Amino acid sequence: MWEWRIFYKSADVQFFNEKIESAFGRAPLESRTDDYLDFDKIQFGLKERDINMVQDETPLLELKIRLDRTTWGAELWCKTIKIPLSKRLKDKPEIEIESISHIIEDDEENLNKYYISQHREFLEYFRNSRPRHFEMQKERHQITAIFNYSMSEWQYLDYPDHFLCEFPPYALLVEKVRFPVKNKLWTSVAIESMQLDALHRFMELFIPKIHGVKDYIMGYPEFIHARLAGD
Repeated sequence: MWEWRIFYKSADVQFFNEKIESAFGRAPLESRTDDYLDFDKIQFGLKERDINMVQDETPLLELKIRLDRTTWGAELWCKTIKIPLSKRLKDKPEIEIESISHIIEDDEENLNKYYISQHREFLEYFRNSRPRHFEMQKERHQITAIFNYSMSEWQYLDYPDHFLCEFPPYALLVEKVRFPVKNKLWTSVAIESMQLDALHRFMELFIPKIHGVKDYIMGYPEFIHARLAGD
């Protein structure tokens, strides 16, 4: 999935017009806490999703690998792992690296062959790493945007990505996430699509010229690494 994401302190920027904001207001609010593992290699994103089990019955281990990046900030991510966990891995930090490595290795048989080399590159790096944890308490709204060819305009549906695969090529997801970091409220805005052209078309119409926040056009792994580094 192609993704363009930006982070900014919540009082700094207003991105969307009233039509999009109205769709966000109708969309359900998802609240959950994710525990990210921070790495020096920002092309890898590993987290325990919903550690308080608000949305899911158990936490989920998710691994995303960045495959490509455009000059204007769109990134191609593949979610190679999404596995239910019987318990929090952080509860036993002395075996965390070994436990995660075994979980990922055991699931490789279910992996698309196209991603096996990146998967193994991650495992080799991960076994020699000492990742830090970064818990993020999120409040997220997500909508679906579809380009209506007959009306030559974007229309917005206030339900999430479960239906994206049923839509025509010019369909994408738009999300807004708010979360605190060191007692300051941040916002992340993301636009996602299976088609890079659809994402770029939407960006040209709706994303304004950005001043003062260009350094924060990035994925979650890079943002978290910068926060932990004190940026």
